[in-house]
Amino acid sequence: MNINDVDNQEDYLEILSIHKGEEEYLKNYEAVKKLDREINSYIVKFAASYAGIALLSVNPFLIVSITVLGYVTSQAIYRMIIVRDTAQALLEYFGNDGVKITPFVKTDEGFIDLIVRMPDKRMFALVVRSNGKNSIRWREDKRELYVYRKRGAAKPWSSVTKTLESFNERVVWLQKNSLPLVGASSADRRKPIVKAIVIAGETRLAQMYMEDPTLMVEFGQGKAVKITNSYTVYLVEFASLINFLLPKN
Repeated sequence: MNINDVDNQEDYLEILSIHKGEEEYLKNYEAVKKLDREINSYIVKFAASYAGIALLSVNPFLIVSITVLGYVTSQAIYRMIIVRDTAQALLEYFGNDGVKITPFVKTDEGFIDLIVRMPDKRMFALVVRSNGKNSIRWREDKRELYVYRKRGAAKPWSSVTKTLESFNERVVWLQKNSLPLVGASSADRRKPIVKAIVIAGETRLAQMYMEDPTLMVEFGQGKAVKITNSYTVYLVEFASLINFLLPKN
C-alpha cells in the first residue's frame, strides 16, 4: 500500500458510512446532522485506538502498518467531512425545501458521495475529492487526472481516475436499483443523471484553465472541465458548484 496515494477508501466507507441498512437514505439536514455525529464519533474512536496501539507497539513493521492504516482511515474520515461540508453549503444556498441531497449512496460498483435532485427534477451524481494544496489537470493525451504540486514533478491521480472510469457503472446501477432516489416512474429512471467530480478543500483546478477559458465548457450558470469517454463526466471546483447546478439562463 502506497501511503502517498491512498484513495481506495471504499472498504473503510463500508465501516464509516452513515447508511446502516435503513430502508431509506437520510436526506438534507437530517443526513448532515447524522454525518456530524458519525464524524465526531469516529474521530474520537480513531484517535483513542490509534494512540493506544502505537504506544504498545515495539515492532517496526507493525508501526508502519499502523501508520498506513491510520492514514487511510483518517483520509476516509476527511472524505466524510468534505462531503458533509459540500452538502451543507448546497442546503444553505438552495434551502432545505429547494433541493434533495442524499450522501454516500452505495452501489455495487462503489459509493456516490452525493445525489442531488433539483426542484426542476434535474439530477446530479457527485464525487467529492481533495488533494491538499495541489492543483488538478485532466491530461487528454494520457486519459488520466494529474496532480500538480508547487514542488516536485506532476503525478497521476490514479485512484480518482479509476473512480472516473467506474462512475457510469455506479450511476447505471443506481437507476436500475434505487428507485426512490431517482423517482418511481419509468420516465424518471430514463432521465439523464449528470456526473461530476467536485474538487474540494484547498485543491484547485490547474492554472491553465483560468488562463484559457476555452479549455472549459459552460454548464448551468458556471464552467467546468468536460471529460468525455463513452460518457461524460465534469470536473468542477467547489467554488463553482452552485453555479454549475443552477439551471441555464
